[in-house]
Amino acid sequence: MECFIRASKWTKFIDENFYDVREPFVAGIELLPQCNFKCVHCYIESDRIENKSSMDFDEIKGMIDILVNHNCIELFLTGGEVLLHKDFIRIYKYAKEQGLLVSVLTNGSLITEEHIKLWKEYPPELVSITLYGATAETYQKVTGVKNGYALVKKAIEKLIKENIKFELKTIGIKENVDEILDMRNYIRNLNINNSLLAWDIRPMNNGCMQTTEHRVSIEKISEIERNDSELNVFWHKIAMHPDLYKKTLRQEKHCLYPCAIAQQFVFITHDGLMRGCVKEVKVAYDLLHGNFDEGWAYLKKELIDKIADASFPCSDCDKFRYCGQCTAMFNAVNDDPNQPVNFYCKLGEARKKYIEELLNCEQKL
Repeated sequence: MECFIRASKWTKFIDENFYDVREPFVAGIELLPQCNFKCVHCYIESDRIENKSSMDFDEIKGMIDILVNHNCIELFLTGGEVLLHKDFIRIYKYAKEQGLLVSVLTNGSLITEEHIKLWKEYPPELVSITLYGATAETYQKVTGVKNGYALVKKAIEKLIKENIKFELKTIGIKENVDEILDMRNYIRNLNINNSLLAWDIRPMNNGCMQTTEHRVSIEKISEIERNDSELNVFWHKIAMHPDLYKKTLRQEKHCLYPCAIAQQFVFITHDGLMRGCVKEVKVAYDLLHGNFDEGWAYLKKELIDKIADASFPCSDCDKFRYCGQCTAMFNAVNDDPNQPVNFYCKLGEARKKYIEELLNCEQKL
């Protein structure tokens, strides 16, 4: 529900026609860790503090060439704040010229007329903007930037005016939770449907857990999901048609990582590390000092081929379909991919309870 790959329009097509083909059809490249926002929940803050180096244009160009040679269809560019990269326009153009469908993940505050002109000439698959509040005060509280809210709203107006395809998504944290419904109503008023709302706050890349202190309580999440019209429709569909959220084939096989991690997706960090996904930070291959085939085989061994321990509680859990379980997050939080994070277990329990309430109401009618 929250992974970029699950939002890709190519996912269903790939699943139906190329399920057994292992190629990075969808990929992401993190251009840099730097950002003009200083969000309280940012997982990449540790990379900035440690002043980790980033790839230059030629190195990023080389990564794009590797992906194209391995049948990549869709590429997303992210950061930090992706538009801060001094060669962003050159990188974007190069990726488009290779025939890739390119999406840009940005906070939206740095979109200029030059970017608008670029996207008019080379249309993006999607410009994906994350909203952090519905007021200037909350935006500043989350991002540390006084005029962030005004800058983002101005950018959204530009995108609408120039008919550039974009999406707005939200991340729920303690600092903005009272404005979640306002943000989602604002998105719907712009005729943008199926907007993503994420609750999973990650530890920093170096393992620091400070960011997770900003997670919203399970009770508050439940209240919001019941009161948001779009989310309510989603859970009603699940209740009436549970097959819509059935287990994947990998889940049925008790694979430790039940998603598309390193199967048809790959993520490359700003310092050239190849990972199976954005969230799996402990399993990585140094692509700048190795080769793709060796790294691809390493990810298969460490991620795809891993079978869950016999004691792995998620394999047969009746809340598994509702919790948003992510093995990569287990690894990041507990340093053990077989050990679930209690937050997700409680979230799954609350959602399952709501599903049962909906079913009971339906049966009484």
